[in-house]
Amino acid sequence: MKEQLKICANPYCLADFESTNIKQKYCSLYCKNQAAYWYRQKVYKWEVEVQKGRLNNIKILEDLKLRGYCSINSIELFKMGFDFKIALVPDKDEMQRQVYRYGNLYLIRLSRTDFEITDVPKFKIPIN
Repeated sequence: MKEQLKICANPYCLADFESTNIKQKYCSLYCKNQAAYWYRQKVYKWEVEVQKGRLNNIKILEDLKLRGYCSINSIELFKMGFDFKIALVPDKDEMQRQVYRYGNLYLIRLSRTDFEITDVPKFKIPIN
């Protein structure tokens, strides 16, 4: 098959390259991955921010658990950078308290401002 001269589809590269594959759009794997990364950052911006926030929340809770904290106030969590807007829909335990899962840890709402941090679920996880 005859080689064709093409222009890389990555908007940050736009280099000329030759290819025998008519479906090839990028000059290298690096350009393909870079284009996919920037596309995700642009089109799925909200999902990227939520993922970053959840990872930050998990990091905060794991640090607290390692330091021996079992309960904490929402104001203290907020000061540490915990983002409550990223919380998923909570499950309910036997006492009808809201239970949020962050990685392998659970955050149980005891009152309006107080939370318990645990690594053992005190409720039955629903099977869907």
